[in-house]
Amino acid sequence: MKISGIKDTAAQMIQQYQKNDGLRQEAERAVTGVAAPQEKVDLSTKAKDVQAIKNAVASIPDIRE
Repeated sequence: MKISGIKDTAAQMIQQYQKNDGLRQEAERAVTGVAAPQEKVDLSTKAKDVQAIKNAVASIPDIRE
């Protein structure tokens, strides 16, 4: 979908940013030969512990026998 005749400056800046970001990614791929990772998430040990506890609680049956 192509939108033309935009008068909003914020929308114009967003479009320019998207265009520049695409050009930057293409340049990085050309230099390294590999696509750069798009997103990366690092969980702390505390977050991993909380996730393990949530999984343990979820596996416990709701009704005790």
